[in-house]
Amino acid sequence: MVRKKKLEETFRGDCQTYAFVTKKLIEKDPSLESQLRIALIENMEDLEKQVYEQVDVYLDTICD
Repeated sequence: MVRKKKLEETFRGDCQTYAFVTKKLIEKDPSLESQLRIALIENMEDLEKQVYEQVDVYLDTICD
């Protein structure tokens, strides 16, 4: 389960990075807020899906 924890930590870090960059971009140009929020949510959903896929692959390798 160390691998699963590492994947979760990486996901969390990536989400924090994306959120930080999005926040800074909005501070520079507030008119981008709604577009960037939508893009941020979509990217986080994609990242989450990738993490779950990686966890599934990992679990398949240790359970076989």
